[in-house]
Amino acid sequence: MARARGGRMQEQILQIATELFSQKGFDGVSVRDVARAARVTLPTIYHHFGDKRSLYMESCVQLFNDWGQHHGRLLARDGAPAQRLFDYFASLCHSLASDRKFSSLLQREILERDTAGIRKLTRSTFRVHFEQVTQLCRELGCRGNVGLTAHTIFALTFGLAQLRPIARELGVGKSIQRAEAMARHVLGVVLPELDWSELRFGSAASVTNGSEAVEA
Repeated sequence: MARARGGRMQEQILQIATELFSQKGFDGVSVRDVARAARVTLPTIYHHFGDKRSLYMESCVQLFNDWGQHHGRLLARDGAPAQRLFDYFASLCHSLASDRKFSSLLQREILERDTAGIRKLTRSTFRVHFEQVTQLCRELGCRGNVGLTAHTIFALTFGLAQLRPIARELGVGKSIQRAEAMARHVLGVVLPELDWSELRFGSAASVTNGSEAVEA
């Protein structure tokens, strides 16, 4: 019973800490701020998490792991490589536009150049997705540095999502306003030999490669 209460309290602290860190960043939040918002004592937080840096990283890891499990199912399921790749990146585009906590913490980690934190998040979440996307690209006939191709798809997806407000001001954002449209654009830029125009999220359409059909 006590262990269950401790687990619930730890989860509550992490939820509140994640919200505060996503709003204000690591430097903008104190352990006292988290304790006050969670209505717990400072010793309680130090007991569960040790220090502020550990609390911050646990918040990031839990959020990113939840994110990874949600989107990772689209890569791991059965189905044609093109459809799985499209569904994954369409879902990712939607998440980047709608999940403020995830996109804020990711952006802060990159901007703050937290090498240790980025390494831990890559190991716990991103590496598995990267390897699965690399394998799907390989199954679709990619040659050369397939890992770099996979990373480029991720980079364009995250970049376009983060720069969406600027795209609107430049008058070029309308065509990629929807998540599916953005995923279709990114995949078409990186893998232009495939026709992504007929794919829809969760559909069983086919992607054509010239005159040869690639099952989707």
